[in-house]
Amino acid sequence: MASATAWRPPFPCIDVHVHLHPPRLADAIVRHFAHEGWVAQHPFEPAKVAATLAERGVERFCFFSYAHKPGMARDLNRWVAETAAALRQSDTGAYVNFVGNEGEERIRAAYPGHTYDRLAEIKRRYDPDNLFRLNQNIAPAAA
Repeated sequence: MASATAWRPPFPCIDVHVHLHPPRLADAIVRHFAHEGWVAQHPFEPAKVAATLAERGVERFCFFSYAHKPGMARDLNRWVAETAAALRQSDTGAYVNFVGNEGEERIRAAYPGHTYDRLAEIKRRYDPDNLFRLNQNIAPAAA
């Protein structure tokens, strides 16, 4: 759990490696690792995880859970969707690796704040002819 003296970075953060699991699965994982001598130093309940991350300066995060046994995926996917809706963060955003040919607005959603503009400036400096454009393209900023 976060304490009143928890370290905070001097800049906003996005955490892209958060594991959240339904209670029964989380309990099983904790039991498994406790058997190996590992004791969790943080909460596993989604709202508490979100609060702990926010206390440490994490503005947004993406999370995932994964099926550990056959037949778990459908219920797990439903739980992930419901939990994501309940934890609604400051904007909808996007994960760039899941963005297809959806246009600039969706690409900008993957790079919130001034991030997109900074990347466009880097692109102008190092790839002004937009040679590397066969992806979720960020066009070079105007000169």
